[in-house]
Amino acid sequence: MKQKKYDLWIVLGSLVLFGFGVGLLHGDEKNNQLSNASLVSGISPNKVINELEGLLDSRSVQKVALILTQFSSSEMFTVLKKILDNPTSLLTHSDKIELVCALVTELERQENTVISLFDQLYIRPALFTESPPLLFVIAHTYYDQLLPRLVSYLEQKGKTQSVIRQMVEQALQYAIEHNNFATVIRLINRQLPLSSEQKNELLWYVVDHDKNPLLIPVLKKFGADPDTIINGRTPLLVAVAHNNKRMVVELINAGATVNKVASLEHGTALQEALSRKNTPIEMELRKHGARE
Repeated sequence: MKQKKYDLWIVLGSLVLFGFGVGLLHGDEKNNQLSNASLVSGISPNKVINELEGLLDSRSVQKVALILTQFSSSEMFTVLKKILDNPTSLLTHSDKIELVCALVTELERQENTVISLFDQLYIRPALFTESPPLLFVIAHTYYDQLLPRLVSYLEQKGKTQSVIRQMVEQALQYAIEHNNFATVIRLINRQLPLSSEQKNELLWYVVDHDKNPLLIPVLKKFGADPDTIINGRTPLLVAVAHNNKRMVVELINAGATVNKVASLEHGTALQEALSRKNTPIEMELRKHGARE
């Protein structure tokens, strides 16, 4: 934190000295009495970006955001747009989203400014469509407190519930795919809109792709059904087919019906365990009442 403040004041100092020099060249003695924020005001956007080059190259977006808040709103947006649209910038897709989120956090009480900042994401479709998904990036970078506000913004922009739900599902599936347990939790805890079918499909995705079994109780609490049948199989049957005992245990603990028969073709989870000669899973199932 001390290093962060030190870097911030170095850059601000450079900008202040630059502004002071401009004032002297123009014979404006009043510049000596201006505050830091006033001194940096009026500096050309290109000059600001040059001064911020080191922080931008190191992808220190939070420090950049703190510096940008020292400018007037119009100047801040001018610089921000240049940063977001710079084709040679070292900032990644995720960095640009994080920069906007950092600014929203710093200026969260200025409602009109917040809307304008969200607009900077909205008018750049790539920030919505490229991977990783927008909502994943926001949660992953610890700005998940902004998610309900962004969803409300999207609704006001005319995005339908189905579109927003798809965005939420994409973010969660991406987090699950990359075994990012903490981000899944943050996304779920924000109570974002998602249909029952989507919740069930996410649980299925965890089982079918052998992801973190600890996600099962999380998704169950979120409203997913551990007995969901897809293609004539239950999640428990699939977990047994994958010889994943830990997944079997988590599904049973989440309320999966041990003897459920989704289809005669596939039979019960116990029959699957017997066919695979997986004794540990067989014993686990029998312990919870499984029968042939």
